[in-house]
Amino acid sequence: MENKETVRDVIIIGGGPAGLTAGIYSSRSGLDTLVIDNYITGGQVATSDTVENYPGFMQISGAELSEKFSEQAKKNGAEIIQLEEIKSIELSEKKKKFICLVEYSVQNV
Repeated sequence: MENKETVRDVIIIGGGPAGLTAGIYSSRSGLDTLVIDNYITGGQVATSDTVENYPGFMQISGAELSEKFSEQAKKNGAEIIQLEEIKSIELSEKKKKFICLVEYSVQNV
């Protein structure tokens, strides 16, 4: 295990629609944003064949919609890490630590 620490303004656990939306807004606000997901980004919607009546789309595949979420988050500056399991979370220190293969820290949770 690599023992390297990276400090971020915002760490979002989960890359589903809510996590990616949070990533879009926080990175758009100029915050150094990291989204960590233990699977592929998009969450359950990514596995849907068809998503109907989502605002702005009459019909779109879940995979395509998830890709659009990811693209927008990245365009605004968010870093997205997929297939990364968080091994532990330490909340007792001043800096909150999220430990994966790399140790990520954030001031506030």
